[in-house]
Amino acid sequence: MRPFTPEHLALAASRIAQDALVVRGAGQSKTLVEFRKLKSAGHLVPAFLRHWYIVAGSDQPVDVERDWPAYYWEFIHVYCQHRFGDEWCLSPEASLAWGAEDRSPSMDLTIRSPKANNQRVDLGPAGSLFLLRTSIGEAPVRREGQLIMTREAALLSPGAEKWVERAVDCVSVLGSFKDGNGLGRRIRSLLNPPRTNDASRVAGALAYLGKHAEAEAVEDALAD
Repeated sequence: MRPFTPEHLALAASRIAQDALVVRGAGQSKTLVEFRKLKSAGHLVPAFLRHWYIVAGSDQPVDVERDWPAYYWEFIHVYCQHRFGDEWCLSPEASLAWGAEDRSPSMDLTIRSPKANNQRVDLGPAGSLFLLRTSIGEAPVRREGQLIMTREAALLSPGAEKWVERAVDCVSVLGSFKDGNGLGRRIRSLLNPPRTNDASRVAGALAYLGKHAEAEAVEDALAD
C-alpha cells in the first residue's frame, strides 16, 4: 500500500472534521477510511472521552492536559448533538455566562435535556458533565454551536445559586436589555410564571442598576 501523502491527510481531515476540531471515532461509517488514515498517521489525539478525538495537524501538536480549554466548547457542542440532537441546552448559569460573553470552560457543566439520564460524565482534566433529565422549556437559541437558554428564561429560572456564583453575569445580562419592561411582559405571558423569590431577585437587580421603572414592571407582573 502506498504511503499517505500530506495532501491525502489534509483531504481526510477536511472530510471528517468539516470545520470541526473534535470528532467521534465510533460510528463514522461514511468516513471510516479517512478516519483510519488520520488515526494511523497520528493526527487524532484521544481527548475528553473514549472514542472521542481532537483532529491535530502535524505542525500543531496537541497536549490534551495543556490544550483542552481550546477544544472544550467544540466538544460540548459535538457531544450533545450526538447524544441529544437539538433537544438540549446549557444550564441557566452557563447560559448567563454566554450571554455575558464569558467563554471560560466550566469544570462542572450541566446540560439539560429530556433525553438525558441524570448521569455524570468524567471529562478528565476538563472536569465533568452532568446530564440533567428535564424539559427544556422555552426554545433555546443557538450561539456558536451552543444551545443556550434565552436571557429571560435563564434569569427567571428557579434557584438562587446563579445569583451567587454568577452575580456579575446576571447583572451584565440584565444591563444588556434595551427594554427591561420586556421582562414584565414575559412574566405575564408565561403559562408557568416564575416563583416570587426568583422574579424578586430580578427586580432587585434591576433596581440596583437604576432601572426602577423596569423593576416595578417585574413586580407588577408578579402581582397580576
